[in-house]
Amino acid sequence: MEVIVDTDGTVNALDAVLRKVSSREDVQGLIVLAAAENGFSPGTIDPLLRSQELPLIGGIFPAILAGTRKLERGSIVVGLTAPVRTMRIDGLDRREVDFVSRIDERLPVDVPSNTSDTVLVMVDAFASRIDSFLESIYTVFGPDRTYLGGGTGTLAMDRSPSLLTNEGIVADSAVLALIDVSSSLGVRHGWTQVAGPFRVTDADGSVIRALDWEPAFSVYRNVIKEAGGGTIREDNFFEIARAFPFGLQRIDGDLVVRDPFAVEEGERLVCVGSVPNGSFLQVLRGDDDSLIAAAAEAAEMCSSRGHGVARSEGSAGIRVFFDCISRVLFLEDRFTEELAVVYDPDRPLVGACSIGEVANNGDSFLEFFNKTAVVADLDTGA
Repeated sequence: MEVIVDTDGTVNALDAVLRKVSSREDVQGLIVLAAAENGFSPGTIDPLLRSQELPLIGGIFPAILAGTRKLERGSIVVGLTAPVRTMRIDGLDRREVDFVSRIDERLPVDVPSNTSDTVLVMVDAFASRIDSFLESIYTVFGPDRTYLGGGTGTLAMDRSPSLLTNEGIVADSAVLALIDVSSSLGVRHGWTQVAGPFRVTDADGSVIRALDWEPAFSVYRNVIKEAGGGTIREDNFFEIARAFPFGLQRIDGDLVVRDPFAVEEGERLVCVGSVPNGSFLQVLRGDDDSLIAAAAEAAEMCSSRGHGVARSEGSAGIRVFFDCISRVLFLEDRFTEELAVVYDPDRPLVGACSIGEVANNGDSFLEFFNKTAVVADLDTGA
C-alpha cells in the first residue's frame, strides 16, 4: 500500500498527493482522511473528487492520525493495492428508507464471498439512523468479515457535508468500501460503571427524554454530582459530560458506550448514536490510565488475532486507528501516550479522531461505538 501524508491541508496539496498515489500501477482504490481545519467544502473539493477514476472513500474528521502524530490540519491518502468496490448510501436521517433494499440495489455484482474481506465504513456521525443502517449492512454481508470505520464531521456539529466520495462531498449518508484484504481487529474502551442501570423510558433515536420515568438530564446531573463531578449545566455540559458517558447494556453483558454531547429543551440528552426505548444505561467514568490501557489492549488484541493475516512479501501492511475525539479531548496532553501504545513501528499507522466508531470483533454484532479505540491491521493486498 502507498501512504502519503500532506500537512498543508489545501485542495492543491491534496490534488498533488492523489495524482502521485493514483499513478502507481498497482493502486486500485483510495482512502482519504482529511482534517476539519482544512475547510473543505463542496465548492472547493467536489471538482477534485469527481475527477478521480479510482474508487474513493473518505471523510473529514476533527483530527487525523499519521504514525505518532495527531494532525488538526492536513490529509492522508492511502493507495490500496487490492480490488476495492465502493458504494454510497443516502438517507441516513430518513425513517422511510429501507437500507437492506438500498444496499442490495447498489451492490456490485462482483462482490466476492471470501470470508476474510474487510468492509470499511464511513458514516455521517450526526445522522439519526446509523444503528439501523449498520444492522442492514450486517444482514447483507454477514458476520464473516471484518468491519471498521468511523463517524465523520466536525466539533462544530453543524451537519456540514463530511463524507468524501467519487461524487463529491456529501452529508446524511454513508460510504462503504469492500476491500479484498485480510485483516484483524481490536476494540476496547476503558470506562467503568459508577451508577445504574437506569431504564430508558422515553427516547427517540439519539435523544433521551426520560430515565426511570424521570427527566433524563435531572437524573444524569444528580449522578454526576454524587460522583464528585461537579454541577453540570447547559453552558458547561460538554466539558463535564465527556468524563461521564453512558454504557448501553447488551444481552451478552457487554457495554456499548454512548456519548451525550448536548442538552435540548432543558431536560433532553442528545447522544452520538441511538438509544432504544426500554434499554438499560449505566453512567460510566474513566481516567487517563484506564483509557490508555484499553487502547493498548485493543492493539494487542489486533496483533494476537493477526497471526492468520497473510502479509505480502516485503511489507507488513498498515495499521488503521479510529479513536473517538472525545477520548482525545479527555486525555489532553496524554493522548500522545495512547497513540504511542497503538503505534507499531513495523507498519505505517493511519487513522482519525472520529465522532463515533464502527467495528465488530469477528464474533459479535456490528456496532456504532462512542469513546472507544478501534485498531485494525490490514494486509497490503499486493
